[in-house]
Amino acid sequence: MGIADRMIDFVHHWAVGPAIRRWPVSIVGMFAFLTAAVGVVWGAVLMDDLLGLRVSAFLVPRQILGFPLVVLGAVLMDWTLIFFFRERGTPFPLNPPRRLITTGPYGVTRNPMLTGWFLAFFGLAILLGSVLLFFVVTPFLMVAFTVFVIGIEEPELTKRFGEDYARYCKQVPRFFPKFRGRSNRRR
Repeated sequence: MGIADRMIDFVHHWAVGPAIRRWPVSIVGMFAFLTAAVGVVWGAVLMDDLLGLRVSAFLVPRQILGFPLVVLGAVLMDWTLIFFFRERGTPFPLNPPRRLITTGPYGVTRNPMLTGWFLAFFGLAILLGSVLLFFVVTPFLMVAFTVFVIGIEEPELTKRFGEDYARYCKQVPRFFPKFRGRSNRRR
């Protein structure tokens, strides 16, 4: 059994375990994740300043580009949280909802929370004028989270929800919605 299989089994063991055990771990995990996110943004901005990379202005004022991305990302994350909490779960992988959510933001992307984070990070990078956050840190995080989602989260969800999850994956894209015109919609 390889390390990925062990990680999948570990996440699955917690995901199907008793809620009394999952909630304290998820609170600590989410706090650690948020602390790390703030640290990453702060660290990127500090490195920009140290290296003289910080941009004072783009061609269009940064607020016009950055603020809508931050707001869109935050709205998407909040909308996702509503669906998690309704199902008595959290975005922390060790305390997921008990049933497969396929409506709301999950009707357009399988990972709306991460899509929201990506949008918010790009928006913050623009607002803060951080070259490293925009061109290095956020793309790196996108790759790292994609590896986690493909290598650990999706196999665990397949293990937990079986054919229902496989059908869902065929219908809904991983991170970014597919926008179809009226003529392309199924009837």
